[in-house]
Amino acid sequence: MRTTLPVRRRSAALLAVAALAVAVGLFAVIHRLGTDEPAGIRATSAQYQVELQLGEDRTGVIDADLLIHDAEGEPVDPQTVTVESAMPSMGHATAEVTATRADAGRYRLHGELFPMTGAWELTIRITGTAGPDEITLPVTVTR
Repeated sequence: MRTTLPVRRRSAALLAVAALAVAVGLFAVIHRLGTDEPAGIRATSAQYQVELQLGEDRTGVIDADLLIHDAEGEPVDPQTVTVESAMPSMGHATAEVTATRADAGRYRLHGELFPMTGAWELTIRITGTAGPDEITLPVTVTR
C-alpha cells in the first residue's frame, strides 16, 4: 500500500501542472484574440518614423497598415510608398506592393508579402518632401 501513495501524489502533481499549463495557454489565446490592437513593428531613419501594423502575421494575402511620421513624430503624406519583402536565407523576394493613402500618415497595404513562414525583411521605400528613404523591418512569420 505504501508504494502506491507516491505514485498517486506524483500523478496528482503532474495533473495539476498540466491543468495549469492549459489554463495559461487558454489565457494567452483569449487575451490575444480579445485585443483590437494589431502587432506593430517600428523603425526609424533620419527622415521618417514608420510603424507596420499587421492584422495577422501569416502567409498569403494580407492587409496591413503603415503609419508614417516625420522625424518629429508628425504624420506625413509622401508621394509614394512601396513595400517589398525578401527572405535572405532562401533568396526569395516578392513583387513590390504600392501602399494606398488611407488617412493622414496612414497607408494601407494589400497583397502577398509573405509566401512562406520564416524570417523576412520588409523594405519600405518612401518618396516625400523630406526626400527619398528606405527603411527595412524584420518580420518573423510563423503561420
